[in-house]
Amino acid sequence: MFKAVCFDFDYTLGDCTDSIVAGFVHGLTGLGWPAPDREAVRGTVGYVLEDAYTMLTGDSDPDRRARFRALFKTSRSRSEVVATFLAILELCKANRIHLAGTAEDCTVTSTVDSGPGDVDVTVESY
Repeated sequence: MFKAVCFDFDYTLGDCTDSIVAGFVHGLTGLGWPAPDREAVRGTVGYVLEDAYTMLTGDSDPDRRARFRALFKTSRSRSEVVATFLAILELCKANRIHLAGTAEDCTVTSTVDSGPGDVDVTVESY
């Protein structure tokens, strides 16, 4: 039995680039930095947020790194990420996402309505 399921939104389940870039623009400009280049931000996806801040600015001050995280989290343009997460959460709550196998070899399936009956569709295999 699985104790937790982690969903990766960094180009795996969806492309959330617009929301991520908006968060960086909000956070960096809020600290007085210029708005970052979209491709520069894309190069930081997958890193810890504070490390991405330092990668883009060269600033490793712990207080400013923490302030950046706080500003990033208040960005208004995170609707794609939130909507995707909430949709997956609802599928989990309705027992429509199923896990089979072991942690080393797991298949994730989702039951979808396709007419007269439900069909299991493999979303991702590991």
